[in-house]
Amino acid sequence: MTIPEPRDTISAWAAISLFLAAFVVFANLYDVQPLLPMFRQVFHAREASISLSLGLAVLGIAAASVVVGPLSDRIGRKNLMVIATLLLGIPTFLATFSHRLAVFLVWRTLTGLIIPGIIAVVIAYVNEEYRPPASHLLMGLYVGSTVMGGLVGRMGTGVLTALWGWRPAFWVIAAFTEITGLWLWRFLPPSRRFRPDPSWHRAFRNLAASFRDPGLLALGFLGFCYFFAFISSFTFLTYDLAGPPFRLSQLAIGLVFFTYIFGVVASPLAGRASSRFGPFAVIGVGLTLVMVGMPITLIPHLPVILIGLSLVTFGQFTAQAITPGLAGQIAPHGRGAAGGVYTVFYYIGGSLGAAIPGMLWSRYRYPGVIAVNEVFLFGAFAVWLWARRQLKAG
Repeated sequence: MTIPEPRDTISAWAAISLFLAAFVVFANLYDVQPLLPMFRQVFHAREASISLSLGLAVLGIAAASVVVGPLSDRIGRKNLMVIATLLLGIPTFLATFSHRLAVFLVWRTLTGLIIPGIIAVVIAYVNEEYRPPASHLLMGLYVGSTVMGGLVGRMGTGVLTALWGWRPAFWVIAAFTEITGLWLWRFLPPSRRFRPDPSWHRAFRNLAASFRDPGLLALGFLGFCYFFAFISSFTFLTYDLAGPPFRLSQLAIGLVFFTYIFGVVASPLAGRASSRFGPFAVIGVGLTLVMVGMPITLIPHLPVILIGLSLVTFGQFTAQAITPGLAGQIAPHGRGAAGGVYTVFYYIGGSLGAAIPGMLWSRYRYPGVIAVNEVFLFGAFAVWLWARRQLKAG
């Protein structure tokens, strides 16, 4: 059977569908982040334990990503995205009935385990169905929609919680997730170029080979480092803003996450800049902005903190708009496997970013968080220099 050529143009149905898919994923993932200070009273727990509500969800993403790549190579990209989206709203809804932190954490972990069925598969879907520059633009749009989902999950949940309570806020997110699953089933364009791999053995062999590929490991490490720093700074800054000298209300903490809007701007700009200047130049700019923005958030004046957060957000999503698509393009053993490798590294970084600083919080507070972040970011910069030389040479 002849495989059709990749698409050069992006239909409105494809753009809207991928936007909604990413939107609901990150609304479900980040809806807890502005509520962490409040959850200390709800569940009578300390910061390190409460932060697991994000850390375990992110760890679930990393764990399930190992399986999702081969699974999508077997049953198809669209099928898996639709199923995962319909399942995603269920643990968010059930979490609202939790009265103990342990139960709440179970539902949050399940949320994370479902998410790779969407986000890891999108990388393979886009790189399979579209050729550059359409694939670059679509990945930029997709990452921009992750920003919007994260913005609503953070700021919107904070505002709704201040008005109605956290449980109704979660119900709204769960309902919209189910509607999105039905939308994807009806309107997401089917994969024209996908051909199922009937062999589970070959699929997992491709995954194992991808984990040994130096180029994919380098890009995965980049994602690990900058997502570690991003998650840890936004997570533990909420505790800092809830305490002295700021003592911000729940509503005000939610509104602080409006700085996430800079990611909406960064992602499409990164896609266009990559076509002109190359992906590594754009990733380097993103990493630099994150490294500069982090220490600015230490200055104890709220307007200055917001400037630092804006730089961190812009830089994070500049790099993230390009890196996963680049991983799919250099994939030597299947795009599904490459998406799984990158997603595993990226979300392990995020999980540790929510956990490790929590262990240091009682002694070093927020400055300790930023110090750890900068160590990882310098490591990412060193790997970026190596990858830029090696992958261009290859």
